[in-house]
Amino acid sequence: MQIPGINLAGKIEAVRAQEARQKREKTQTALRTGTDEAIISEKAQLIDAVSNAVDPKRIERVANIKKQIEDGTYEDEKKLKLALNRMIDSILDDEIA
Repeated sequence: MQIPGINLAGKIEAVRAQEARQKREKTQTALRTGTDEAIISEKAQLIDAVSNAVDPKRIERVANIKKQIEDGTYEDEKKLKLALNRMIDSILDDEIA
């Protein structure tokens, strides 16, 4: 069905042509000025937001550890043994692989 006086296809094409012209102009300007532009997809933005989300419990734990380090109470025999065991395991795993 066509409605007299309304040329929707022509208007859509005009908008597309204008967008293409603007994109070309933007690209040419970037080439002249030596600037680059990256367009990040919505999915990538969501992944970035989720990966940068900070767990409040983690913030509290890090603050507690920092305070213990400042007070000189962070390191103890149990933690040192655990760290040494992990380091030894890591070395042995590297030798086996």
